Amino acid sequence: MATTDNTTPQSIVIEDELEGTKTSFLHGYVTSIERFPVVICASILIATCALGVVAVMTKGIPSFGEPRVGFEERGTFLSARELSFVKFQRADQSILSPIPRKYIESQARGGSGISETSQRKKRQVSAEDTSQRAECPGVPSIFNPKIVFQSSKPGTNLFEAEKLKSICRQEDRLVRKHDMFVTECRKTELAGTNVSSCCPSWSLGYAIALLNNKSSCEDITKDDVQNAQSILRRCSQYYISGQLTAYDETYCGDLPCECVRRRLIYIIFSFLVPDSFDQDIQNSDNELKFSLSFSPIELCSFSECVDKIFDVYEDNFKNSKSLDDGLTKIVGLDFYLKFTVFKQLLLVDFAYILAGGVAVTIIIWIYTKSFFITIGSLLNMALSTVLTFFIYQVVFEVPFFPFTNIASLILLIAIGADDTFVFVDLWKIAKAEFGEDENHRVDALEQSTRHALFTLLVTTLTSSSALYTTAATNVIALKCFGIFAGTILIANLVYTTTWLPAILIIQDKYLSTNSKSNHHNRCWRCLQGLYTSLSATVNRFFQQILPNLILKLRLLWIAIFILFGISGSIFVFVYPRLNIADGSELALFRHSHIFESYDQIYKERFDFNNANSGNVFPLSFIWGVLPTDNTSMWNPNDFGPLELDADFQLGDSETQVWLAEFCKDLKKQTFVNNETSFCFIDSFINWMSRPCFLKSETSCCRRLDFPFPMSDFQDCVKSYTIQICQNSLCVKFSPGLRFDQNDSINALYITVDTFTPYTLSYRPVDELWKSVDSWMAMQLSTAPPGLKGGWTYSQVGIQLQFYDIQDGILANAIFTISIALSTVFIMIIITTKNLLISFLATVTIMLTVITTIGYLVLFGWELNIFESLTFTLGVGLAVDFSIHLGVAYRTAPFKDRKLRTKYAMDILMPSITIAGLSTFSAGALMVPASVLIYTQLGTFLTVLISFSWLFSVFLFLPLCATVGPNDDAGQLSWTKCKKWFRRQTPSTGIPNPSFTVD
Repeated sequence: MATTDNTTPQSIVIEDELEGTKTSFLHGYVTSIERFPVVICASILIATCALGVVAVMTKGIPSFGEPRVGFEERGTFLSARELSFVKFQRADQSILSPIPRKYIESQARGGSGISETSQRKKRQVSAEDTSQRAECPGVPSIFNPKIVFQSSKPGTNLFEAEKLKSICRQEDRLVRKHDMFVTECRKTELAGTNVSSCCPSWSLGYAIALLNNKSSCEDITKDDVQNAQSILRRCSQYYISGQLTAYDETYCGDLPCECVRRRLIYIIFSFLVPDSFDQDIQNSDNELKFSLSFSPIELCSFSECVDKIFDVYEDNFKNSKSLDDGLTKIVGLDFYLKFTVFKQLLLVDFAYILAGGVAVTIIIWIYTKSFFITIGSLLNMALSTVLTFFIYQVVFEVPFFPFTNIASLILLIAIGADDTFVFVDLWKIAKAEFGEDENHRVDALEQSTRHALFTLLVTTLTSSSALYTTAATNVIALKCFGIFAGTILIANLVYTTTWLPAILIIQDKYLSTNSKSNHHNRCWRCLQGLYTSLSATVNRFFQQILPNLILKLRLLWIAIFILFGISGSIFVFVYPRLNIADGSELALFRHSHIFESYDQIYKERFDFNNANSGNVFPLSFIWGVLPTDNTSMWNPNDFGPLELDADFQLGDSETQVWLAEFCKDLKKQTFVNNETSFCFIDSFINWMSRPCFLKSETSCCRRLDFPFPMSDFQDCVKSYTIQICQNSLCVKFSPGLRFDQNDSINALYITVDTFTPYTLSYRPVDELWKSVDSWMAMQLSTAPPGLKGGWTYSQVGIQLQFYDIQDGILANAIFTISIALSTVFIMIIITTKNLLISFLATVTIMLTVITTIGYLVLFGWELNIFESLTFTLGVGLAVDFSIHLGVAYRTAPFKDRKLRTKYAMDILMPSITIAGLSTFSAGALMVPASVLIYTQLGTFLTVLISFSWLFSVFLFLPLCATVGPNDDAGQLSWTKCKKWFRRQTPSTGIPNPSFTVD
């Protein structure tokens, strides 16, 4: 809100960094702008729009159809295995066939073996089996819609009859009465009729009704609940000991029949109540905090399923008020819609970014007092976005546009507004110095453009360089974001020094007289007087009170903010320290969102979702395929060609013995579940020892002479594979051998299960993977040459892919921040040519970033994908204020450090303060968003910009006033460098290319 219209500090004497007091090019450039501002604006607008059309026509509009795409690493050994594993399973069967096709054909022609159509028959039989009438399942399915309920009144027990009936009523009202439910529910035929009805929903109330021989949840009473609690208490010990299972018991055995009947006790403990409730009720604690219900609809990730259940969510669950009936409320939901809703809210919540843009617009309007300049600055940002899109898509030809690129718009709003304030301030100061005479308009524009070009070039190059270093990360989405964000800042610089000067000239030449006609308006005069009075007060604060406060107490400020930096470092590295996020799922929304609440809070609180569920981490061991990453580092949809291992060989005695020892040792490992593991060589040895039934089979039966001769091995292994495929369907995902077109063995695939439950949590996966990887490396060290190319991987969902990101995200964050700070230091040296200013600015920026991260960690932040993105933004956003002030200090027309500091505050404090206020407002308005990346960006912006302003004003300026360079101290000079070198080495005549410090 502060302005410098009527207060002109000492005349600005700008050192011309481009040679001479009036650079011929710059003078001609600003003269052209002054003479033809409308033509220049129109040309820029038309040219940019044309480039935008070209980009859209050739590359299309970005689509965020699958927001998870791009959040994966490339260039790591795990990413190479991920890609090779996917290609292995997708490989054409002419390259990697699970059955020896030529052998089958020859056997079929001879009248023995299996026919080529046997696999199709198996599929037909399987299809016929599934077409039979479906019965209601005996237990809930993990693929059913799941709803978490808790009491409406916090801290009250949910295990009461009325509340349990409330759960049933709410589920019936929100799901079962929806039009979609009748057509999509799991159905069963009523006894003795052809009439079908939907299966009942599983809830604690329904299970209690069955325990009390009632059919409806609405029929239960207080006595029924107490009876159920008593049964649960008596049976809890059998569930805890593992004696109660999911299998239907035909007799009670050693267990009480009331605990076994219809598996109700198992269902309650495993599916409907938290995992700690069995222990609680055994200890006579009947308090139930939350419970789960299952609706009889089969969910899937296919678009048809998603569309149907999405209608239920849109109609009945989107309004939070409808989720609470006064007795119970819905606090978590799993409809398999998380990513579908994320795509929707990604666009809906974009309104928060627009709200931030509106706030910045209002601030620009108030500060510049010109609606035309305000619109011009907004168009400046819009044109920068269009040009960046063209460069990104057409010039750089980056094949992937992740939704994270949208975050760069926040950066553009913040830095674009900052650049506008700085340029407008310099323009007003230059006009005040040269006067309002039209003949001096070119001089004023040249001086303001020269100074703006210098200071904005420094800030833009440092910020964009810091962002470009993000391209060094292995995460594709972050690489793309770094390139897009860095380019958008350079594009903003281009338009700020071309478009914005023309806008200012149009305002000054053609529109400034319009405001004079308003002086006769009484209301306008009142507003103008109020604005002038407020501006005078703010100016007095910035030009008198604040400078005195900073200069007189500079040592105190230095001590305070260094302590701030130290405390931030302690929070990051010591306690509570920055840890890798250990959530069970990739967070996309705020934790208060019902989808995120289920994934982050409730999901693993039920036994069917943890180790007791049977969903465990599988391991795959592969030979014959090379784990190579021969893909584009920028395109997540590029998997590259499959590369086979030319050295792979299996069949001689040495490889047979080693493989048998490998499987034997594998089964001894504590991480392997032997009951569900399959190792090809063990099964083959047992098959070879079976009795002979045909004389023609004597070479492949009753054989105990392991290892077998190579010829027998290669021949018998084909018969073995055929028989295995007769008993079970052999597909490309099946473990076992792989054959080429000539029936030669070209790959081996072994699978085992572990005891580690399916989870995206970092620690258990990290412990398992490190154990497996080190064990596999030890085994391969003794492998024969033909089997040394083996490797291990696991793919269930995105477990190892997510682990790979987590494993590298901390190192990547530290690396990118370090490289960004180093780049900032180098760029400041190049542009200011002063070591001391560069050092002080870099220290201030480093402390700003570490303090921001430290206090966010103190507030509970952990390092995940989105946090890594925001931390990357930190250096790019933190540089502006310190560098603006540093450049002003560097170009001040004084030699004394205190006068230079005062000068920097005089000309830039209003503009950087209003820029900080605009960025803070834009960030604060994003905090209420549902999409996590918007919320975190908003939070990060508000905290970072606050610390950035405070550290720049109360640390950097006091440092400059205390130890900043006087006169040309610390200044790098190429001319003085050569003179110094000649004095030191007069005889050599060899030039020294380095700078010297005065």
